Amino acid sequence: MIVTVSKSELARLIERPCKLAQKQKESYLACVKLSVDGSGRLVAEATDLNDSVRSVCGAAMVSEDGEVLVSARMLSKVVKALPDKPVDLTGEGRTVNIACGRSTFDVPSLDPDDFPGLMSPGEVLSVTVESASLASLAAHTTYAAKREKEGETVSKKLIMDCVNLKCADGTIRATATDSYRIARSSIPAPDAPDFEMNVPVRMISDFAKTAGASVTLFGSDATVGLSSDEDAVVGRAYAGNFPNCEGIIAIEPTTRAEVDRGALLDALKRAAVIDGSDPVILALDDGGINVSRKSDVESMSELVDAKVSAPVVAALNAVYAVDAVSNIPSAEVVLEIQDPIKPLRFSGGGCTAIVMPVRMTNG
Repeated sequence: MIVTVSKSELARLIERPCKLAQKQKESYLACVKLSVDGSGRLVAEATDLNDSVRSVCGAAMVSEDGEVLVSARMLSKVVKALPDKPVDLTGEGRTVNIACGRSTFDVPSLDPDDFPGLMSPGEVLSVTVESASLASLAAHTTYAAKREKEGETVSKKLIMDCVNLKCADGTIRATATDSYRIARSSIPAPDAPDFEMNVPVRMISDFAKTAGASVTLFGSDATVGLSSDEDAVVGRAYAGNFPNCEGIIAIEPTTRAEVDRGALLDALKRAAVIDGSDPVILALDDGGINVSRKSDVESMSELVDAKVSAPVVAALNAVYAVDAVSNIPSAEVVLEIQDPIKPLRFSGGGCTAIVMPVRMTNG
């Protein structure tokens, strides 16, 4: 293989595959496979047998086809250290020569035949959306999902490690929950077919940040993934059904408050400064919303102007309250409470955040 490519393009090409491969212990999985596809493009691939990543560079000048299997850790370190000049990649036998300017590196190559290959998406249902829309869905929901632990196998991961995407009536609705809170957002998709898929949080969050103009979501009974013009990720589908959140989201409020998002968020952030696990108290009445929190040695209180329909007092986890209001994209937030011991609903700008309350004790 003989290929010439700019350093910036090479760095982009290997970023996602190296990130996946560097977490692996087995030598053949801790590598990135570099090859030239049938269209003359430079391709970088990696897999951990549960997830697969493929990145493509069409801006490379290919003089000779071929393929090499290189340590992801070493490849990443070398590319970062290169000057900002064209890079020549030459793969011969078990050595890859990386030359840039006056710098030359010889890096060992494993047998490319040892690479297990990428997962096949199989028979899939797919839909294409603007990357900005996908990024919006991810930004307003992933904070509420359960975070998977590093190194967990698919069999040990939970469905709540995912964002549930459901398309119906020309709308894609994203829902995430960790059982203590729920986040929901939606985008229009008038030409999309009806579908439902569970996309891992790490997959949708990472891809939404770096995708091109559009992203294709695809899924089958066995796999789920995302792709753009230059990159693709595919992983094993999670078993089980996503929790039914409809009954919790559709509360029948007895108290409704309309409040400036910035003012409420600032007050909640100041409340979160107090050390400890004590909840933040929201006391709603005709005067507005009094935000307060105290520990054994510290306390704070702040009155926020709001239009309140009926008085009520509720307690929330301080961090969850900040997260909920932070991810409402409108200038005004609507807070709805059915009962202080039942979930509270924040909404605005097409987004909804549900937070489970904390039971208050006397004193």
